[in-house]
Amino acid sequence: MKKLIVAMVLAAAPIASAQDPFTHEDFDRVLSGAAWNQSPASFRGIPFGGTESDLIAVLGPVKCADAGGVAVVRQCRATRKESRMMVDGVVIEDFYRFHAGKLVEVLLERQRVMGEWGPAPSYASVLSVFSEKYGPPTETWKTRNKGVRGIVPFEAISASAKWQNDQISILIDGGDGSEFSYGIIQTGDWLRELAKMPRKNTTSF
Repeated sequence: MKKLIVAMVLAAAPIASAQDPFTHEDFDRVLSGAAWNQSPASFRGIPFGGTESDLIAVLGPVKCADAGGVAVVRQCRATRKESRMMVDGVVIEDFYRFHAGKLVEVLLERQRVMGEWGPAPSYASVLSVFSEKYGPPTETWKTRNKGVRGIVPFEAISASAKWQNDQISILIDGGDGSEFSYGIIQTGDWLRELAKMPRKNTTSF
């Protein structure tokens, strides 16, 4: 009898396949309609266009390594926990990326503990502190994410906010459960340089 019940459950459950991809649908997009007049020259006191020495002068000892992607960058982070970014008493991992020896990008991620995602501040809290620093976002939106985890269908709503002009772009995202999940700050010059770089070959499939 137990075997029959298990077989019935498996037969009824959807199976992940090439026909069941993850989908992402943006909605509730709001444009501020006003130009963002700020042009932040630094983040946490580290100047954009600055060097690793400038980073060390502010955050103390750092650990650096090359990071791949469209362009190879040198990615650094503070080795002391107390030197990392914090919102509402919760650490956000902040990674500083250098290209040609200059700071061009800052990546923000929720912390990892023993290889697993650790605590994260709420997206609302991060949005609040960024809005206090930089003013209202130039754009906000939500994303409906659908897919299959194992054999279980799921649907989740995430929220995003962006501040952007020709000089700088700031993006923050909130994931499942309304927690902060990701952020990235890029200089306008770096975005324009990335746009001109040839994409690396990808095997067809």
